[in-house]
Order: sequence, then C-alpha cells, then structure tokens
Amino acid sequence: MKIAFDYRWSLLAGAASFLVTIYLVLSNDSGYDFVIFLYLLFLLPVLTALTTIIMLIVAWFKKRWPQAAFSAVLVYWLIAIAILPFEDSLREHLRWMLHASMFKQQFQVKAQAAPGELRHMEWDGTGMIGQETSIQLVFDPENRLAPFAHKSRVKVAGIPCEVPEIRRLESHWYSVTLYTNTDWEHCG
Repeated sequence: MKIAFDYRWSLLAGAASFLVTIYLVLSNDSGYDFVIFLYLLFLLPVLTALTTIIMLIVAWFKKRWPQAAFSAVLVYWLIAIAILPFEDSLREHLRWMLHASMFKQQFQVKAQAAPGELRHMEWDGTGMIGQETSIQLVFDPENRLAPFAHKSRVKVAGIPCEVPEIRRLESHWYSVTLYTNTDWEHCG
C-alpha cells in the first residue's frame, strides 16, 4: 500500500502557525516579551522539528528529497532573519494599522499632559525582570515631532526628557520609546 503525502499541508501548517504567532504578538497589550519568548523557545523549534520530520517522511516514501517543502522552510527562515532587526517597528506599525481607532478612543479617556507637554499615555512596553522599557502613544497637534521621527537620542519640547526613539505612526500620532526603567514623569 502506497501512502500519498501532499506537501501543501506542511506549507499550510507553517502559514497557519505564522499567522497565529503574529496575532498573539499584536494582540498582547501587556507587552509581548512572553510571546516572543514562547515563539523562540517553543513554537519555532516545534515547527522546525515537525517540518523536518515531514520532509524526511516525504523523502522516505517518494525516494527523493522534497524540494518544495525544503524551499518553503528556507524562505521562512530567511524572512524571519531579515525582519528580526525591524521587529519593534514592525509590531508598532502593524498594531497601529489594525487597531488605531481603538487606541484613539482609549487615548481620549486616558491621555494626560502637564502644562507645556504633549498629551500621552502608556501604549506598550518591553523588558523582563525589573528592566522595563515604556513606549508612550503621543498626540502632537502641531506635528512638531515629525522632524525627529526615526532619529536616536532626541530631546524635544513637549517631552520632559531625552528619548532614544520617536516613531511616526500617522499624522499627529507618534510612539515615543523611553529609556529603560524610566517613565514620563520620572525620566530625569
């Protein structure tokens, strides 16, 4: 009896696990370090092991190496490695693109500002074991932050301290990353 195996199922499983991972990373508002940790230490090794086993089974039954499945795994790894340096920026922009209206509604309720400062609220954070980095959602009605977007070590009027990075999400809306273990009120 010959067992038929369709490699498209492995590609579908890989795509589904990638989409589940992206959903978990984007939907976790309490910081995404745990999800990244889970992905790197559990999902990625399990996915790699399953794909390798599937490729070996295909090679055994078909008596040839499954080039399509091998190519899919190779492309998956190359893309994962290529986007790794941009994961923070990619996460922020994807979250904003998918949930901007919800964040704007939350901002209207939670945002605060001292005199002379821009309205802001804590939007995201990263870090573990007492080394927390806060990311603030900032509304700038005059777009004064625009020239400073994507520059490092910035001191701008309306933000009480120097910050390592400002990212423009859309006109008037920015994410401002504070230095580790600082917050908007205690950054000096």
